[in-house]
Amino acid sequence: MRSAALLKPTQRAQSPTRLALRRLARKRAAMIGLGALVMIVLASIFANQVAPYDPLEMGTGTSFAPPDLQHLFGTDLFGRDIFSRTIYGSRISLSVAFAAVLFASMIGVTLGLFAGYYGGWLDMLVMRVMDMLLAFPGIFLALGIVSLLGPSLANTVLAVGITSIPTYTRTVRGCVLSAKENLYVDAARVVGCRNAIIMWRHILPNVLAPVIILSTLGVAWAILNISALSFLGMGAPPPTPEWGTMLQESRGFLRQAWWATTFPGLMIMLTVMSVNRLGDGLRDAFDPRLKI
Repeated sequence: MRSAALLKPTQRAQSPTRLALRRLARKRAAMIGLGALVMIVLASIFANQVAPYDPLEMGTGTSFAPPDLQHLFGTDLFGRDIFSRTIYGSRISLSVAFAAVLFASMIGVTLGLFAGYYGGWLDMLVMRVMDMLLAFPGIFLALGIVSLLGPSLANTVLAVGITSIPTYTRTVRGCVLSAKENLYVDAARVVGCRNAIIMWRHILPNVLAPVIILSTLGVAWAILNISALSFLGMGAPPPTPEWGTMLQESRGFLRQAWWATTFPGLMIMLTVMSVNRLGDGLRDAFDPRLKI
C-alpha cells in the first residue's frame, strides 16, 4: 500500500496529457492565440449584449459614416452599424466553421478507423474515394457542391465538411495501421474482445491527439473557405451579417469607405491567425519526440 501511494504522484506527473498541457502553457504564441480566440468566441456568444445596434437595422447612421464614438467601425451603404454586424458575423462564421469541422471529423475518423483496422477491399475502396476527392482543389470542390445544392449556410457546412473528410480519413488510417500492431491490441484479442471494442476503446483513444490538432487547424481553413464562398455569393445570402458577405457587399466602395471592408477583413485575419497559433502549439505539445 505504501509503495502504491508513493508511485501515484509520479504516475500523475508523467501523464502524457499533463505533459502536453504543460508544454502548451509554455508556448507564448499559442497562449496569445488561445486568449484572442476565447475573446472572439465570448463576443459571439454574448453578441446581444456587446453589439450596440441590431445588425440588420438600417439607418442607424448616415450612409458610409466614418468610424466615430457612436459607430466604432463606421456604417455601410445602408447605414447599418459595421461593428454590430462584425460581432454578429463572428457568431455565424464560427458556428458554421465548427459545424463543418465536426461533420468532417466524425465521418473522416470513422472511415479511417474502419479502413485502417480491417484493411483489404474496404481499405482500398475508402482510399480510392478519398483520392478522388483530393484530386479537386478544396475551394473548387466546395463551389461545385454549393452550386448543385444551392447557396445557403447549411449547404456551405456540407460543402466545406466534405472537402475536409479526406484529411481526417488518411491521418486516422495511418495512425490506426501503426496502433493496431501494439501489444495491448494483441492482448485484447487474446482475452476475447470483439473488434468493435478494440477499435473504440483501445485504438481510438490513442489516435485522438492528431485529430484534435487537425480539427483546430481545420477551423481556420473552414473560416477562410466559408468567407470565400460568401464573398462569391455562394454562402450566406445578404443581408446576413457574415464576414465574407460583408466584404462582398462593400467591395465596390473601397476608395470612399475603406472601413466597410477593412474591419471584417481584419476579423477574418485575427481569427484565422489565433486558431493557427493555437493549432501549432497543440501540434508541438502533443509531439512525443519533444521533452520538457
